Amino acid sequence: MDLWRFRRREVVRFEGITLVDLRIPEDQTPHFREILLAALSLIKATDTRRFERVRRRLAWVVHEPYLFGSAEYRHNTRACVIRFVEPSPQYTVDWLIGYYARVLVHEATHGVICSRGITYSRELRSRIERLCVSEEQRFLIHLTFMHPDLATGLYREFDARRWRANWNATPTERLLAVIKRTFLAKPPADREKPS
Repeated sequence: MDLWRFRRREVVRFEGITLVDLRIPEDQTPHFREILLAALSLIKATDTRRFERVRRRLAWVVHEPYLFGSAEYRHNTRACVIRFVEPSPQYTVDWLIGYYARVLVHEATHGVICSRGITYSRELRSRIERLCVSEEQRFLIHLTFMHPDLATGLYREFDARRWRANWNATPTERLLAVIKRTFLAKPPADREKPS
């Protein structure tokens, strides 16, 4: 079912990775396409090793406006599903390009882990997220040579508290959060602010 939906809302392809926007056409803007293409180009220009990982592990990058978190990896479709944030004074285009490049590296790392048969279990999830954040940091080290200010503004240490709300949320809490976000306010990306 997901693949059928993805194919119907395809926006563009970049080296075998298909971008998909699941918003209704009236709500779509060119920003999703432009920013995600720029993020993929940034990874390719900055860190060829991690770009190859992204290319191998992500067949789809999908904007799902009703996603509970900010991003997730879906192994059955090799999809990185994100809740895209439009540019604003708080989230500039350049910062969003770097942010989504970091997200793609993170989610592609989930793809590698999952492909090795390691499940995202209660016992392993903290270690898995720590590894994914370490890969983000390695990407940002490469980014430092081209865009030091951007890399510094995107850097984060691993903190398990960042994921606990997602890990511990009940299905009802997830639904209420999506309803609240949809009808009351637009959320910031990952609760971070550009430096």
